[in-house]
Amino acid sequence: MTDPGLARGGGRTIFRKIRMLHRATLLGLLMLAPAARAALGENRASVQADSRALGAATPVVTSTERYELHESRTADGGVVRQYVNAQGTVFAVTWSARFRPNLQQLLGAHYAEYLSAARGHTTGHHVFSVTTPGFVIGIVQRPRGSAGTAHLPALLPAGMRAEELR
Repeated sequence: MTDPGLARGGGRTIFRKIRMLHRATLLGLLMLAPAARAALGENRASVQADSRALGAATPVVTSTERYELHESRTADGGVVRQYVNAQGTVFAVTWSARFRPNLQQLLGAHYAEYLSAARGHTTGHHVFSVTTPGFVIGIVQRPRGSAGTAHLPALLPAGMRAEELR
């Protein structure tokens, strides 16, 4: 004798529910995973941990007179750049990748500011830009990727313009 629910396709519903439960469990575990916090406004030492958390290779460091550039390549070929000023603080982050990186990871304490602005953003699905006295972010979502910059104007090295960030 067969179960009448299974005979009418009820078995598919059970499998869908199991699959949804599985996905929810995985998402919950990911949210509980400890996150390294190398982010905007934090110190130089945290950049390595950030690269690991993003699944990127060890950053290549290029020093200039005004700042250090820590450039990491992600597994999907993306590039994340973190700019560190003379005081050892990350003052800017840029990225260009197939998928948008974990912005909570990169923006750190400024992530809440980003979320607040993003909730109020109702125009243009592909371009997002917010400028406040203490925090600036711009994101462009392209068909095959995402690119963006975020910086803290007060921490830019003397004589550096935001347009120099790439």
